[in-house]
Amino acid sequence: EGATTLWERWEKLEGSGMNSHNHIMLGSVDAWFFKTLAGISTSEPGWNRLRIKPYIPPDLTYASASLKIIKGFVNSSWEKICNSLKMMIHIPVGCISETWIPIKNPNCKIKEGDATLWQHGSLVEKVNGLEYKEVKENYVIFNIGSGYYQFTIQPYE
Repeated sequence: EGATTLWERWEKLEGSGMNSHNHIMLGSVDAWFFKTLAGISTSEPGWNRLRIKPYIPPDLTYASASLKIIKGFVNSSWEKICNSLKMMIHIPVGCISETWIPIKNPNCKIKEGDATLWQHGSLVEKVNGLEYKEVKENYVIFNIGSGYYQFTIQPYE
């Protein structure tokens, strides 16, 4: 019985015949959640340099993902609340992240904790651990070191 594709058997079988339950088509959607919605990826082997670039669809109000890497857990979540967007990010010790903060309005305000980083299209205040890089594709990009960050983008509409 020389099958050339995955046999369509879903019941639990035991024994030596076609018992594979390793159906890859069911194992790939989770990668889309953490890579696209939460935006967690790496820019080099070893996961020392990370990239957080979330995709914020219009009809979704919340996304969260956590990924275990060699140095610990990377966490990225976002939530739309009224006319603002909150992003919570954790970068493990020894890692640096190129973090893309989405903006819909170029005159928005971006805060990290209580500090205003960005307002009316320009950098306002520097915060330890954050280095402004550039504005690109409706994102403000920062390089951030290890730690926990809570960004608020307002208005986000």
